[in-house]
Formats: sequence, C-alpha cells, structure tokens
Amino acid sequence: MTLHRGQPLTSHCSTHSTIGRDRIASRIAELNAALLRGLAPGQVVARLAEKKIRTTTSPYKVSYARVSAGIMNRPEEIELVLREIRALS
Repeated sequence: MTLHRGQPLTSHCSTHSTIGRDRIASRIAELNAALLRGLAPGQVVARLAEKKIRTTTSPYKVSYARVSAGIMNRPEEIELVLREIRALS
C-alpha cells in the first residue's frame, strides 16, 4: 500500500514500532491531562461539538477525548481544531 506522495505505508508505521505503543499511549495521556485539566472527556466532546468539531471519547477504562485528521482535511481545518482545543484549557 502506498500513501500520498509515493511514500510506502511501512515508513509511516515504523515510527510507532520504534517508539513503542506504551510510550505513545503514555505521552497522549500526559498531553491530554496538561491541556484539558478539569474537563471530563465528555465535556470536551460537547464543547467542541458546539463549534461543529466532531470528536469522540475513547471506549477504554480510562477514557480520553480524541480527534482524528485524515487526508480529506485541509491544513486550515486542522489549525482551527488545534486553536479550539487550546482555547478549552
């Protein structure tokens, strides 16, 4: 499988393998806690929904708000989401 600009999928996935799943999960949890102290994941989702930004909560024992970007998103859309997340903290 090939991604945009001819880069093979394996080159993108190898970073996760190198860093390790546990370290990535730990860093995500750390960033979530730092950015959104005092807001429950559901509150984050609700407040972003008011701005027409679609997010979800993770379906795990310890839940986090999560947002995902894809190839269909324009850079300005991603910047908007980041600004709104920063405004929550």
